[in-house]
Amino acid sequence: MANEVEYTYAAAGTRTVQPKDGWADKIIRVSIEETPLLSRLARRGLKDIHPQIQEDDLQAIDTGNAHAEGAVAPAASSTARSTNDNYMQTFRKTAEVTTIQANTAYYGHSGELAYQLALRGLELKRDIEAQIIGDQAQQAPTPVNGRVGKMKGMGAIITTNTDAVGDFNQVNLEALVRAAHITSGGDPSECWMDGTRKNAVAAWTEQVTRYTTDKATIYNNVQVFESNIGLQLNFHLHRYMPQNIAGTGAVFFALDFVKSGWELIEQVPLNVKVLPFTGGKESRQIEWVCTILCGAEKANFAFVGV
Repeated sequence: MANEVEYTYAAAGTRTVQPKDGWADKIIRVSIEETPLLSRLARRGLKDIHPQIQEDDLQAIDTGNAHAEGAVAPAASSTARSTNDNYMQTFRKTAEVTTIQANTAYYGHSGELAYQLALRGLELKRDIEAQIIGDQAQQAPTPVNGRVGKMKGMGAIITTNTDAVGDFNQVNLEALVRAAHITSGGDPSECWMDGTRKNAVAAWTEQVTRYTTDKATIYNNVQVFESNIGLQLNFHLHRYMPQNIAGTGAVFFALDFVKSGWELIEQVPLNVKVLPFTGGKESRQIEWVCTILCGAEKANFAFVGV
């Protein structure tokens, strides 16, 4: 789900007229890593405003599970299942051009409406990415009082292996890694954080017994090897973490994409609608009604609100 559009233009202050075929057909370049989580999520459709997914719990390991031949059956046990849920959220953007704009020949692209529509599409995907990585609480739609449905992001979904009060340091990080891996059976390796926390992790790499000291990669793509259980954590900087946008909120979490069952659930897939032509303007609306679910959030861990 790459986000890539290119833009070329004449130097500032020049009025050189160039042939139209000498300009790029694309408009803006946005990094293909702009929406890395949205791009990686498995997708499926579901016609429900409040989708839920079942999550099972296993009992603790019984190291004394030995029985005499012919003995009566052990006492029966039953483990209650739990569910993870979320609400659908409607994401929309509108592109609009006047009749004159629509009929003007522009250098660099074939039509102004198509150009504006492409930009609104990129903005819509960024909005969804920010919501996915955020810690906003879900909200049920209530039409009578005007409340709209809102989905909770990964930062709010991960509630089992979390540290909400401890300092962001090596000891607390390792405690969460062990809890997610040993207690919950996950292998979280993809760690997402804001710039401040990534710099903090880079400082930990000075400990040569456990972390890399390669200065060329410390501030680029930090990899931490948790030697207690042999798990490598790949740390990624994400510009849409709440801490980067608003200065508050969840600042760090690690995902297990394989075992956790993260999914993008679509009620209305990405689509474009033609709006009524009014006031000499032509409009298009981009819409995507979706949410995210996690089948085993215990396989992940998070620092919340630190």
